[in-house]
Parts: sequence; structure tokens; C-alpha cells
Amino acid sequence: MTHPPGGPSTPPPPGGPRKPIKPIDPNSPGGRAAAEALSQVLAEILVAKMQRRAARQQQDAA
Repeated sequence: MTHPPGGPSTPPPPGGPRKPIKPIDPNSPGGRAAAEALSQVLAEILVAKMQRRAARQQQDAA
């Protein structure tokens, strides 16, 4: 597939067979640690989103 100059550039897919993904056991120490880390990241994203929304509302009110 060709794109016009300045158009989107998509890298080719990785070669070779894909490796199977082994799911993490949620009841293992590693699974619980992964779940805790994911929860922390999601909470930080939510707080940042709420802060941006509040800042935007303050700018609009001013």
C-alpha cells in the first residue's frame, strides 16, 4: 500500500510467529502485584484527568 507524500506511515508488522501469552494468575503474588500496579496507574490517570477538567472550568469561568 502506498501513501501520498506526507501521508501516514505505518511500520511493517513484526516478522515470524507470535509467541503465546501466558496469563498471570490473579491469586499469585505476582498477579496481585500486577493488579495493584495497574490500579495505581489508573487512579493517577483519573486524578490527572479531573485536575485538567477543573483547570479548564476555571479558565472558562474567568
